[in-house]
Amino acid sequence: MALNEEASDDQQPSNRQKKGFHPIMKFSGMAFSMAASIALGTFAGRWLDGQMETARPLWTAAGALLGTLLAIYQVIKTLKT
Repeated sequence: MALNEEASDDQQPSNRQKKGFHPIMKFSGMAFSMAASIALGTFAGRWLDGQMETARPLWTAAGALLGTLLAIYQVIKTLKT
């Protein structure tokens, strides 16, 4: 019987570690997602500026803004769940 009690005690800390580990992964993944959204918006804007040969980098600014708004939306959506 002592062997079963030890086994159940060993399982409990691992469950605690998993619960503490999941939010860390969730938020670090969110940071990479935010960076990717902003970077993709910026690079798409730079590409459009190059294609349209604009005097000012308006598409770059618009792409960066759109990427930032998308990143904020993703954060809010993730935090609600």
